[in-house]
Amino acid sequence: MIVERATHEDYDAVRALDRLLVGLRDRGEALRAWIAAGECVVARDGSDVAGFAVARRLARQGREMEGIAVTALLGVLLSPVSWIHHYLVVVVVIGAVLADGRSRRRTAIAAGTAVFFAPTIPWWGRSLLGHPDVPAVVGRVVEDGFGIAAVALVVIIARLPAADRQAPDPR
Repeated sequence: MIVERATHEDYDAVRALDRLLVGLRDRGEALRAWIAAGECVVARDGSDVAGFAVARRLARQGREMEGIAVTALLGVLLSPVSWIHHYLVVVVVIGAVLADGRSRRRTAIAAGTAVFFAPTIPWWGRSLLGHPDVPAVVGRVVEDGFGIAAVALVVIIARLPAADRQAPDPR
């Protein structure tokens, strides 16, 4: 699998949706690997259709920046080899979520996104995998935190109401 060949044991920063799903399986068994590969194809194909439908809906509603943000997140999630530095697109996502900055809800989501993506959370998860007292699933979830957050951001953007386009009263 492309993702497995691109992954280096000491620097495992591949965060593609394929990797996220495959990471949940035991890589030692061939049958499980084939099942995981099938799940990846189904999940990726389903998520790209749903994700691009969200981007199209947002663009048709005149919410182009939010559509661009969803498309950027999908680019990172659906690429077979997305590395941690590809999450730079989160800067566009923060701006799209923030909009004009007048909504407290949008401001809180944008600030939370910035705080979450600032540290190298996937590397924390990688280090947790070396601790015998921490369950492996916890380490994997933390390691895949950026991918999980990207999926959550697509859902959040899809559900956010449109920003108020009226100019604020200058009084």
